Amino acid sequence: MGKSIQKILVLVVILFLNLNLKSESIVSNKTKHNSNPILLKIPKLTFQMIEESKKGWIMKNGLDFSGAVYDPIRHKIYQFGGGHATGTFPNVVYEFDFKQLIWEGLTTSVPPSDYSAERALKDSEGKKLGGIKWKGKIYPGSRHMYGGVRIIPGTSKVILLSSMEFIGGRSQMPNRGKDYRANYQGGTGLWIFDVLKKEWIVLKNKSGMVSTYGSGAITPKKPNWAYHFGYRIKHKINLLTGESVKMPSGKLVGYPGLNYCPEDGKFYASPCTSKMPHAKLVCIFDPMKEVWLYKTPTGSLPFSYDRDMVWDSLQKVFVCFTTKGVRYYSPVENKWYDLKAENEEIGKHKALWHHHIYDPINNVHIGINPKWKTFAFKFDDKGGVLPGTGLKFN
Repeated sequence: MGKSIQKILVLVVILFLNLNLKSESIVSNKTKHNSNPILLKIPKLTFQMIEESKKGWIMKNGLDFSGAVYDPIRHKIYQFGGGHATGTFPNVVYEFDFKQLIWEGLTTSVPPSDYSAERALKDSEGKKLGGIKWKGKIYPGSRHMYGGVRIIPGTSKVILLSSMEFIGGRSQMPNRGKDYRANYQGGTGLWIFDVLKKEWIVLKNKSGMVSTYGSGAITPKKPNWAYHFGYRIKHKINLLTGESVKMPSGKLVGYPGLNYCPEDGKFYASPCTSKMPHAKLVCIFDPMKEVWLYKTPTGSLPFSYDRDMVWDSLQKVFVCFTTKGVRYYSPVENKWYDLKAENEEIGKHKALWHHHIYDPINNVHIGINPKWKTFAFKFDDKGGVLPGTGLKFN
């Protein structure tokens, strides 16, 4: 890629993130989304399967160790990632529509056979950006996302805070994948998907944007900065300039997701490795002071390996789907609660990964299992009824 094209891409990112930020924020404040009658009728403390995709064979591996994010402006869920070690090697952006309760692909998947050295996306200095030029457009390569799929506050732009990993689809790649590491794996590019235009843009930074196996976070109080806590890199990235600033690493063992609490403006995670029986810590990142805080919670500690604790704005607690059912965490009490629910077998998926989203319009928690079965869980239609819920922060 020539220097002129690289400069244009950077300018496009700046224009999208700077000029459109205010206009999209105005839209989000004025837009009123209609609730879905099916979701509203779900009884409290009940799981219900709401979509069992018949396109599973097409969407195969798209959920492997990947993540999803909720867009409050358009009232949609977006999913990306999965399948770096599979033959399908998917890199499709999927959208979940709350009106029709269906999944649709917004982009096509680049076949492994086209990941040639010539098509690899690189900057003017020849450094790989973790993507591919395909049919006149650019795409990020297939990758596991873990907790790295995020939405830029005030926009409908999805950002990827993880890089490409080891090879997948080797047998279908040119030269059986021998050129993959030199042209695709890793990469310094930060990828952003414009939902409205259904197009990707990439921001380049010489120090490297992200790494594999990481957690990402963005706060509406500092929307121009994205935080990435990976195994190799722990830093914040300026989305307008590409500036990188080192951050304290924290104690994020395993693959936890960082989720925002609007009550105190901090990000929460419950880290747990695959060999730990449950999460012994609650890790809290303060983006204003840029420090980590740690609490040792009481109560029914969850097994939260590669899962999120998701904020419920009505109950004012974090909810976590585990292999043994539902747990919720009260930040005010610093306590985990066990929540017994109807049809809870639906929510007991070992490989749920980071596909847990809270929908404030319909007041339900959404989960997507690896077979593209989407379920909804209703906590309660009223806040503050169960212990630890609805409590005010100091």
